[in-house]
Amino acid sequence: MAAINLYNRALQRISITIRLPHFNTTIKRSYTSNSWNNSKPIYQGPLATSVRLLKVFSLSTCAATIIGTPILIAYGKKSIPVKSKIIIASALISVSVATTVLLHWFSKRYVLQAYCNPTASKYMMETYTLFARRNRIEFTPNDVKIPKADRMFSNVIIFNKPYLFHTEVIQHRELLMLITGFNFSELEQEFSNQKLDKP
Repeated sequence: MAAINLYNRALQRISITIRLPHFNTTIKRSYTSNSWNNSKPIYQGPLATSVRLLKVFSLSTCAATIIGTPILIAYGKKSIPVKSKIIIASALISVSVATTVLLHWFSKRYVLQAYCNPTASKYMMETYTLFARRNRIEFTPNDVKIPKADRMFSNVIIFNKPYLFHTEVIQHRELLMLITGFNFSELEQEFSNQKLDKP
């Protein structure tokens, strides 16, 4: 009996040791992923709907091409050699996949929405993945860099990756200063001093 009790206690200790880290990790992950759910966006990309429709259309045509070309090979004209059918089908699939990937290369930079915590010390933005799912990226002001030269389809660098914000529609003061690199407080102070200096 003593050996059985000792064995049961050992099992309990092992199970507690194994479950606790998993439980804590789960709480941490769910907190990170759900902490922005009740937040209101401070930025909304004006082309977010258009980008989604374009990606869905591109993915649909790519999937239809991949599924349809083998059917055309199997049930196509008998007079066309099988080798020619395979070459044509491969070309169609390659073009369809290439255009889908190229579209994603441009659209993955487009910021759909952005959120901010009350102290403006942490932000979260949403972009699209390859399969048109929303990807959430948390960042701080220290992670943001202003590119030294103009770039195509991007105006800010976050985690060393280019992204595109429409600065003309940003109403949040701190986010606008973060994306543009301008300190509006200093500009306002300079303008006010210029007005005071005028006779």
